[in-house]
Amino acid sequence: MPVVQNARVEEKKETVNIQLVDAPFIPQYKTKPKRLTYMIVVTMLLAIFEILFFAVFDAYQKNKKEIHDWVLKDGK
Repeated sequence: MPVVQNARVEEKKETVNIQLVDAPFIPQYKTKPKRLTYMIVVTMLLAIFEILFFAVFDAYQKNKKEIHDWVLKDGK
């Protein structure tokens, strides 16, 4: 008899009780994330950073000699 009682106690410990509060449903429209908006914003930001990077890089390449002379002049 104790073996049967121990088996019942062990079975109660192992079972998980889940209580369903609300029935699940799939929403009709997505609210978040607004993927298209995020993609447009990120694309615009990357384009701005790319233009700025290449503008600075081009200005540096064109004026490399003047910048180098200016740094050496101030360093002495």
